[in-house]
Amino acid sequence: MKKQMMKKVNELYKEKQYINTLQIGRIASVVSFIMMFLALYGDMKVFHYNPSVTYYRIITMLFFLSFLILTLTPLKDKKYFILKFYDICISMASLFTYVFYYYIYNTQNGIYNDRVIQIFIIFFIGILLFSAGTRKKVPYIVGIILLVLTFDFIFISKLTLNEIYKFFNVYTIGIITAIMAYKLEEKSINEFRLRKLSDIHLNQLRLEVEARKKAELTLKKKANTDELTNIYNRRAGFEILIKYFRQSLNENQPLSICFIDLDDLKEVNDKYGHAEGDNYILTITEIIKDSIRPVDIFMRLGGDEFLIVFPNTSNEDAENIWSRIKDNIKKANSKDKPYSISSSHGIATYKNNNFKDINHFVEYADKKMYKEKSRKKLSLE
Repeated sequence: MKKQMMKKVNELYKEKQYINTLQIGRIASVVSFIMMFLALYGDMKVFHYNPSVTYYRIITMLFFLSFLILTLTPLKDKKYFILKFYDICISMASLFTYVFYYYIYNTQNGIYNDRVIQIFIIFFIGILLFSAGTRKKVPYIVGIILLVLTFDFIFISKLTLNEIYKFFNVYTIGIITAIMAYKLEEKSINEFRLRKLSDIHLNQLRLEVEARKKAELTLKKKANTDELTNIYNRRAGFEILIKYFRQSLNENQPLSICFIDLDDLKEVNDKYGHAEGDNYILTITEIIKDSIRPVDIFMRLGGDEFLIVFPNTSNEDAENIWSRIKDNIKKANSKDKPYSISSSHGIATYKNNNFKDINHFVEYADKKMYKEKSRKKLSLE
């Protein structure tokens, strides 16, 4: 897991290097091209350098110009290609500094050696500022230049110690550049890794918290929901009823409930099986859910018994809602079924402390329901 995270962070860092190379590389290309273009005049008209210096300067300019053009074309999306091409541009710039030194110091008898030192210093500062995605290679580039330069001083140009000492600033700034590039790159990647790893851990923690909350909500829903009908079960429904009961008492608002019992559910189970009995329950449940208001609370007490809570509702309004439910149940019976679906109900309304407690309140609605059920049975006899 840790290796995968580090791999992902390293990939993100490469993406950052690519973006930096695009942005900083464009600036470096423009600055390098302008500076070298202006320096061409000095090469040819002021100092009359060897033509090789001018040729190498132009080649270096063309590389940076090519990089700039490439970053403005669809090829800019080829990340590996862009990073490598910029490496080549930096390498060409470092090669030019040596070519400049070689032709000037060796062909001009050291007359313009101060300008040679200047161009090395400019290059070292420039590569530190504009290295972008190639910064981790700066210590190697600087090291190679200083080694080649030292080799040239001793074995090719055969400079004296005093002559070599004139390049002391070149060595000093080169070493400082290499150290700073190494430290800056190390700091950059460590800060980036720390930031991204923190983001990844925070994201994982967020996902874990969300998953835990989702699991808790699922468990809570299961604990509060009737498994068959997906409405409130007795425990959860009564908790809500108690809240509304207290609210009705404190705010002197009417609270109505409707106790429901499904007719002939036992006969359906016995004759057609429990699967059809469940279908009976689900059919009436869906009808009631579609018939009541969004504020009403619908719960299954168990078996064939249900209860609807009508907050801030008078007895008359509750009976009107039940009439709508009853009509919708009759409509459902017009469909092809081997049995008729129906239910008995009893409505009770709490107002002005007319029930001593919630149990008395529910029992009263239950008794009214049984009276209606009894009347139905007598009418069939």
